[in-house]
Amino acid sequence: MRALVIHYSLNACGGGERVCLYTIRVLNELGLEVDLVTGERTSWGKVLALTDVPVKVRREFVIVRNPVRKLSLYGKLLTNFRILNLRKRYDITVNTNFEALLVPADLIYVHFPHAIYVKGEYEYWRAFGKYYRSPLWRLYFEPYKVGMEFLSSEVKRCLMVTNSSFTAEQIRKYLGVNPIVVHPPVAVGKFLKLADREDREDTVVTVARYSRVKRLELVPLVASRCRDVTFVIIGSAYSDESYQVLNTLMRLRRKLNLRNLKLLVNVPEKLKLGILSRAKVYLHTMVREHFGISVVEAMASGLVPVVHRSGGTWTDVLDCGRYGFGYETIDECVEAVYRALDNYSKLRGICVARSLEFSERRFKQRMKVIIGKLL
Repeated sequence: MRALVIHYSLNACGGGERVCLYTIRVLNELGLEVDLVTGERTSWGKVLALTDVPVKVRREFVIVRNPVRKLSLYGKLLTNFRILNLRKRYDITVNTNFEALLVPADLIYVHFPHAIYVKGEYEYWRAFGKYYRSPLWRLYFEPYKVGMEFLSSEVKRCLMVTNSSFTAEQIRKYLGVNPIVVHPPVAVGKFLKLADREDREDTVVTVARYSRVKRLELVPLVASRCRDVTFVIIGSAYSDESYQVLNTLMRLRRKLNLRNLKLLVNVPEKLKLGILSRAKVYLHTMVREHFGISVVEAMASGLVPVVHRSGGTWTDVLDCGRYGFGYETIDECVEAVYRALDNYSKLRGICVARSLEFSERRFKQRMKVIIGKLL
């Protein structure tokens, strides 16, 4: 039997790419030959080095996302239909990149339903305001909209799997589909080796890329009110926006005269693991996070999490406060940090145990059952 997996690019090596790779592993273990459709040739050496997830792919199809440069909308639409046409050759198709490629498949893993169809109108269309400013632009745009509405209606007939109960609720609300929740695979193994270290300090760690959406400016504000605690941001920066955010944090650190805040950039993995092994608390600053892989990694390392009281991180990972602390305001965040420090010895063990619920093994077990029923 043959399977087709759809994912725009594996080269980012993020959480979505790990979902794709472990899905391919499941298909391999079920005895299927796997072909892969991408929009960018996979750098397999890099992907293996950064994810440590070996897979067997028989063939990779690279389909350029915008083959018609002057008609970019229709280039994207054509790409989706070209991939859709490939489905006929396979016993099962899996789309693990619904956000980038709106292509129907037997199984779709939805990280978040960005292209949502609500009561006959796409929220997505808000980004296309210019196409409604004149009759000519509207004439150009309408066939594209019809094509995307067709794909959207087809997608709603597919079996959907998603990363958290929070995201599942958004899918039910906006797509009218009841998805299955399968949490993303988290490589907890290397972090569990850190969990038993006893000589820890009153240190709070945040791991995130330097991005506005991560709301990292909260960290210095909290640090200014917890001056007896050390705060460390371990961040990645690869874009102009990243360095703008980093510069903003550096200015805020100077303004608040914070000697208890460290800003680290693109540090080696060994250094990151060393910092996690000595810290007690993990502070997650993003609001309405879909899942939160870094939170699970921190829990596996022996840290107690403090997260915003929203999103999948709160509902699924912390089980609404059973495995850590939540906050909404800065005052609540400061209080939660001190509570996590005060209760560290009591909570560390249950946080480590909780992290095992999100392991690669659990992901593979769930996906094997779901895919097995489709074969």
